Amino acid sequence: MLARLRDERHGGEVWDWDTWPTKRIDTGGRYSHQPTKRIYFSDIQPDWLRELAKRWARWRITTATKSPASVSVSTSSLRRFTSWLAARDALPAGPEQLTRALLEDYRAHVATLEVSQSRRTGLLMDLKVFLDDVRLHDWAPGLPANATYYRGEIPRVRRRLPRFVDEFVMGQLERDDILDRLPDLTTRTAIVIIIETGLRSIDCLRLPFDPITTDETGAPYLRFYNHKAAKDAVIPISQRVAEQIRRQQRDLCDRFAAPPPFLHPGIRKNPDGKIALTWSTLNRRLQRWLTDCDIRDAADRPVKVTAHQFRHTVGTRMINNEVPMDVVQRMLDHGSPEMTARYATIKDQTLRREWERFQQRIDIRGELIPLPDGPAMSDAAWALENLARAKQTLPNGYCGLPLQQTCPHPNACLTCDSFLTTSEFLPQHRDQLTRTEQLIAQAEADGRRRLIEMNEPVRLNLIRIIDGLDALEDDDGR
Repeated sequence: MLARLRDERHGGEVWDWDTWPTKRIDTGGRYSHQPTKRIYFSDIQPDWLRELAKRWARWRITTATKSPASVSVSTSSLRRFTSWLAARDALPAGPEQLTRALLEDYRAHVATLEVSQSRRTGLLMDLKVFLDDVRLHDWAPGLPANATYYRGEIPRVRRRLPRFVDEFVMGQLERDDILDRLPDLTTRTAIVIIIETGLRSIDCLRLPFDPITTDETGAPYLRFYNHKAAKDAVIPISQRVAEQIRRQQRDLCDRFAAPPPFLHPGIRKNPDGKIALTWSTLNRRLQRWLTDCDIRDAADRPVKVTAHQFRHTVGTRMINNEVPMDVVQRMLDHGSPEMTARYATIKDQTLRREWERFQQRIDIRGELIPLPDGPAMSDAAWALENLARAKQTLPNGYCGLPLQQTCPHPNACLTCDSFLTTSEFLPQHRDQLTRTEQLIAQAEADGRRRLIEMNEPVRLNLIRIIDGLDALEDDDGR
């Protein structure tokens, strides 16, 4: 605290201080949504290493290759490393004393720490990145060439699947009567945009007052600033979202003397609308909305959803419905294909396999869908269905509605006449039937009529579907 007050009183370059206020180094406000307020260097020992850490942090921040929050985590890892050195009475007098043997001892020490696996990995990775950058720029002559960690030495963190929202839950959240219960038009507009586009919440909340543009056919697009990649971007949106934005704009014109700079201005203590709605406020309203609407999963448990999970949901829906990877990458404005590949949770299918599956589709009554007359019509229908699959992800089949048609009951698929499925999903259907029957039995024991009424039509349709698919497999086996 005293060191921070001394720095701020004496002035000078903020980069020379031992504590950096993030507001002073993020003058453009690109990372103002991050909770990190300061970056600390004072406990990094010895002095030469502290100054080296500052030089590295300044380079990372000014080149926008790390955010202040990310640099803060890295400097925390460096403080932990130098604290371990001090406890061993092994603080290096110069770079040449940061030896490979010392790093091996520290790696063994980190393996014994009672912290999460991801934190152990982070402690070592932060140190490696720092030392590799220092060596790359020759900021510390004398640093041994082997003072680093090599491939395989740092434990890998288990790669998590995208945290998409379950379709049973999405079916509730996307209903107009549920969206109408959001606390105000501004919040509803933000949630509708995020659910459909997968926009990062901070980018959505910083949308300008008029973010819509159109092409030569009049189709609407959304213009936004990708804060993570520091660039402008444009993505397509539906007429539904465009109309929601227009309603929001009209409301803002009625509320303010002049159009505010943001499409989503803060509601309170914001007389001129120049302050955007904050990320924390949006998530608080989202959680309150879920509670007030009593949103539950298929097992009748209350759900918790974050705004960022809608982004995962959009990506997963598109990939699972065979939208090309490069299209998904452009829609989500990912910086690399590797980021988009996280959403690729389906198996690759050959063209022949797709055609065979198209010829053996079952509806919710367990009846075989007849093929159109003639090979040309079959080819066209097959292509049309592949386009329609982009509308909605299902874990056990496909939506048969044309892509241009609006679904009157989104995601209530196992009670919908447009639901189509094939034999490859037979194990999922059997598993779901078992779970559904168990859920109904438990609901009957608890006297929960609503839960029984919700799941009984699903159970009956699953039985029909399984019988129909079993009959198809028996015919194929003959």
